[in-house]
Amino acid sequence: MDNLHFISIDSETTVIFFPDTKRFIKVNKGGHHLVRAISNDIPYHDISNDLNISVEDYEVYKEKIYSLANCTRNGKNIFRNMHINEMNIKTLERLVIHVTNDCNLRCKYCYAHGGAYGGTRSMLSEDMADIILDSFYSQFERIVNVQLFGGEPLMNIKVMERICEYVRFKDLQRNQKTNIALVTNATLIDDEFISIVKKYEIHITISYDGEVNVNNLLRPYEDGSCTSNDILNNTLRLYKETNHSQPETIEVTYTQYHIENNIKIVQIIDNIKSMLENTSVHLVPVSSEEDCSYSIKDLQPFAESIDEIFNNTDKVYSYSIADRIFYGLNKEYQPSRHICVAGNSTLSVSVEGDVYPCFMFTNQDSLCLGNVKDSNLFKSEKFKSKLKKIGEFSDKTKNPECKKCFIRSLCVGCLGLNASHNQDHFEINHKICNMFRNMAEHAIKQYIKNEMSIEVNQDEKTTESKYATSI
Repeated sequence: MDNLHFISIDSETTVIFFPDTKRFIKVNKGGHHLVRAISNDIPYHDISNDLNISVEDYEVYKEKIYSLANCTRNGKNIFRNMHINEMNIKTLERLVIHVTNDCNLRCKYCYAHGGAYGGTRSMLSEDMADIILDSFYSQFERIVNVQLFGGEPLMNIKVMERICEYVRFKDLQRNQKTNIALVTNATLIDDEFISIVKKYEIHITISYDGEVNVNNLLRPYEDGSCTSNDILNNTLRLYKETNHSQPETIEVTYTQYHIENNIKIVQIIDNIKSMLENTSVHLVPVSSEEDCSYSIKDLQPFAESIDEIFNNTDKVYSYSIADRIFYGLNKEYQPSRHICVAGNSTLSVSVEGDVYPCFMFTNQDSLCLGNVKDSNLFKSEKFKSKLKKIGEFSDKTKNPECKKCFIRSLCVGCLGLNASHNQDHFEINHKICNMFRNMAEHAIKQYIKNEMSIEVNQDEKTTESKYATSI
C-alpha cells in the first residue's frame, strides 16, 4: 500500500490520508501503529503483543484500511483524461485568442511585459481572426470555451466583437452554446462594450488586486498614474448594467506588498464580496522571480486562509485555489490526470496566428506548435511532438514527483508558474507544490475538527472502533 500520508494533530492524534481515494481517518497512537503495520504488510504475530489485538480484529481492520485505500471507482481510474494530442478527440475545452499584443497598463509583475510578450505591440486583424477561427472550427467539432485575451482586448473592440459574432453564428449552425469569456483590466469599459457583453453573453474576468493602494502601486497606467478608481467605477457600472451577473470573476494577484501591508487573503475576498456579491474570486500568488520586491517570501498565508475560511462561517470567504482543494476532497469528484491544462485541454493563438499550449508561452519559440496558416498544423510532427512532451511531463500518473505526492488527486498546477520560478516549464515548482500540500493539510485538519471524517481508535485495552461520517 503506497503513499499513505500521516498528518500530526497533536501528540496523541494523527490523521491518515489515502491519496487515491481522498479519504482520511483520525487515529490515536495505537491506531497509527496499526495502520502503519497494515500498510507495510507486517504479519499479525509481529504486532499482536504491542496492540493486544486478536487475529480476527486485525483482519477486520486490514479489510477496512484496504477498502479506504482502494484506488478505483466502479472499475475506472480516478483521473479524468483530456488530452488533445489524441487525434480522435474532437472537442477542445478552451481556445484562447489574443485580440491585442498591447496594453494601456504597465503592471509591475506582468509576465507579458506590458502586454507585448517581448514582441512588437500590435493588434489582431480581422483577416487573421477569421483564419484562426476557420482553422480551429475546421479541426474541432466542439470548442467549449473561447477566451478573448491580451494585452488588453478592449483596445481592439471591433475585432473582439467580430470573433463573438463568428462564434455565435457557429453555435447556430452546430446547435451548440459556446462559453465566450474575456479578461480585461476594466479601465476601458464603456457603453459600447457593455452592450456587446449583453448581446453575446460574454463572461467577464476583471483583474484587480483587491485593495486600492496596493492595486495603484502594482497596476498603474502607462504614464504611472493610478488605476483603482477607474477600475472600481467601471466594474460597478458593468455589474449594475448586467443585473449583477458580470463580472463573473475578479482575478487577484497576491504579492509581498499585500503581506507587508497586513492585507490578508480573506480581507481581499471580503472587500470584493462587499461590492460584488455575485462575483467569484480567483486569487493566486504572484508569478515572479525570487529577487523581485513583490515576490512572496513565504506562502504560509495561503495555508492560513484555509483556517480563516472555516473560522468565519458567517461569510463566504472561499476563493479559486482553496475551492480546488475542497472540491478535490469530495471523493466523488474526478480530478484531472494532468498537472496543467496547457496543451492538454487548452490552446492559445497569438495576434500573428502562432499557436501555443498556453497564453503564458506566447512568443516563446521553443513552445510554438505552428501557425494557423499551416495547412497541416494539427497533423504536423512539430505540433504532435511538442504536445506529447508536455503531456508526458504533465501526466500525474507518470511524472515521478507527482506519483509520490499525497495531493496528486487534489492539485492543479501551472507550467507558466514553473518557468517564473525555475526558468524551466518542465521542472516542478517545489515552492508552489509545498504551498498546495500545506493548504491541503490545513483543509483536512479542519474537516477533522468539524467531525467530517472517519474516526478509528485502537489501544492496548480495547479493539473497539468508532466510525463517524466519511468525507
